[in-house]
Amino acid sequence: MSPNSMTLLIIVVVVIYMIVRQFQEQRITLVSLIILPVLVAYYTFMRATVELSIQIISPSFIMAAMLLGLAVGLPLGLYRGTLPALRKDPETGRILAKRNTLSICIWFLVFLVRVFTVVASYASLTRTSPLIALIAAIMNTLFLGNIVGERVSLFWRASRLSVIQQQNVQKMKW
Repeated sequence: MSPNSMTLLIIVVVVIYMIVRQFQEQRITLVSLIILPVLVAYYTFMRATVELSIQIISPSFIMAAMLLGLAVGLPLGLYRGTLPALRKDPETGRILAKRNTLSICIWFLVFLVRVFTVVASYASLTRTSPLIALIAAIMNTLFLGNIVGERVSLFWRASRLSVIQQQNVQKMKW
């Protein structure tokens, strides 16, 4: 198996895993909330260095497009973070999140557009079309903002749920 085939296989497996995980109830922990945003941030940084080297468009336009993507992605992610149902497992005390259909559809749509822009950039379309280069820059940071916003919102909601439940327990002791 060639290295390119192996890389493609790994990417496909990771994408399938990410899609399947969207449909499962997930435990909310600080580590689980940080891992994906850090990986996406690293990949976004790597893509940004490539996009800033594109000579057909000014780097200032690319940076503005990236800021626009982040400005749209963060509120979208914050909204998506309010959609999952949270519950506390009575046996373990862990907080679990179950995404709803709207959250999954938004995530999948943003993810799909992100994949198409990555494919376009690997096909060197960003080096020939300023519009595609700008769209790729927007989608890189929009996806990152979406993921970070969702994780921040989930962490905030889970923290609040824990505090509220602790207060209820303290009230019951009296």
